[in-house]
Amino acid sequence: MRMSPRGYALLVLVLSARTLAASASEFEGYEAYVQPDVLRVRASASADASILTRLPINHPVWVVGAPTAEGFVEVQVNNQEVITSDRDALKGFVRADMLGKRQTEKMLEDQLASARTPQEQWMWLERLMALRGSEIDKERMRTLAQQSGNKEWLAQAKRMEEPPPTVIGVCFQGRVSILAQLVGNKLEPLVESHDNAAQNSPKVRAAEARLRARALELTTLRFSHYRPGMLGTGYLVQPRVVTAEDILETARTRIELGPCPQLRGEVSVFNAHVFVSAPLESNQDATFSSAELARYVAQLPSPVHELRVFTPPGRFVELNIAGAVYLFQKGKPEAWACSTGACTRRRLTSTQAPVWLQLASGQQMRIGSQTEDVDNTGWGTPANSGLWVSPEFVIHVFDGNGGLVEGKVTLDQYGC
Repeated sequence: MRMSPRGYALLVLVLSARTLAASASEFEGYEAYVQPDVLRVRASASADASILTRLPINHPVWVVGAPTAEGFVEVQVNNQEVITSDRDALKGFVRADMLGKRQTEKMLEDQLASARTPQEQWMWLERLMALRGSEIDKERMRTLAQQSGNKEWLAQAKRMEEPPPTVIGVCFQGRVSILAQLVGNKLEPLVESHDNAAQNSPKVRAAEARLRARALELTTLRFSHYRPGMLGTGYLVQPRVVTAEDILETARTRIELGPCPQLRGEVSVFNAHVFVSAPLESNQDATFSSAELARYVAQLPSPVHELRVFTPPGRFVELNIAGAVYLFQKGKPEAWACSTGACTRRRLTSTQAPVWLQLASGQQMRIGSQTEDVDNTGWGTPANSGLWVSPEFVIHVFDGNGGLVEGKVTLDQYGC
C-alpha cells in the first residue's frame, strides 16, 4: 500500500470527520473506492493481521464501521461489476486513508505531472499502470527505475515483462472454482485430492497452504468470463480454499473465487461458464453449411448419428458424434486429432458440452466435462435430482504449432 502525501488529504479528512462524528450505533455506511494500485483487506484492524484478499485500484467497497484508533475501517466487499447476495460478501479491515473517490486517468496524470520527487512519480505511475496497463506507463516506470537505481523498482519493472499467470476456472455449484494454471506448455492442476481420513495430515495441510497462497495471488488478476453469446471481464476478489467431501470418503481441496457473477441488469439465472485470467478473443466462426461440412463428415465412421458441430475461432472444426470427437484443421478434411484409435499421433479425451476459447496470445483452449450438464444449467447453480456427481473437467490447449496439452481435474458435487 502506498499513501499520497497530498492530493487526497482533504478527502480523507472529510471522510474521517464524517465517520468520527457518528457513534457506532448510529453509523451510516457509504461507498468508497480503493486509491492505491493494490489494497490489502485484513482480518482485523491491525497491520499485522492476516490478509483476506487484495483489491485493485478503483474497486468499490462499502464502509460499514467508523475508523478505529489504529486508522482502520471495516468494509464489505462484493465482486466487481456483478450482483451478489449479502451472504456472499466478504468483510474485513482496510486503512481509512487508502479510500476515496473513483479515480480517472486524467486525475492521475495531473498528480504525476505535479509530483516533486521520484517516490511520488513512482507512486502515481503504479496507479496508472494498475488502472490502464499501457505500454507507455510501463516504459516510464522502466526509465524511472533505471534513472534512480532503486533495486526494488528495478525488480518490479522486470516483473512487468513477465506475462501474468493464465488460470482457468469454471462456474461450479454456483461459485467460481479454479481448475488449473497454464504454465508454458504444461497445465498445473489447482485441485488436490486426498483421503478424507488424512484431512488433518501435514501433507494435506501443506497442500491447503499452497492453494491458499495461490488464491491470494489471483485476487488482483482480471478474469475474462465467457458463456455462449457473452464475453465479459472483471475481478474476482473473494478467495477461499475449501475441502468438499463426497460419499466415497474422498476429498477435493480447491480454490474458490467468489460466486458466479450475474451481470448488472441481467435477470437470467444462467451464469457465466468459464473464467480465464488472460485476454480472450471474442470472435466466433459462423455455423458451417451442410455443403461446407460434407467433406469433413465424409471422413467420419458410417453411419453418423447425433452429429454435433463446433466451430471454434481460427483453425479448427470439431465434429462430435455419439461420444467420439473428431477435430479437423480448416481446409484439411483428414482428421487432425480424435478420441478414438484412428488418431495415433494426437489423441483427445472425449468430453461433453465443450467450450472453445481463444487467448489473445493465439493459443486455443477446449474445456469440457466428462459428465454432461453436471448441474442442469451448464456449469451454473446446482440443480441435480439427488445424485452424487464427480465431474472430471478436461482442458485441451493447442498452440500455433499443433502442440497439444491435456489436463484433467475432478471436482465433487451433491445435487438435491
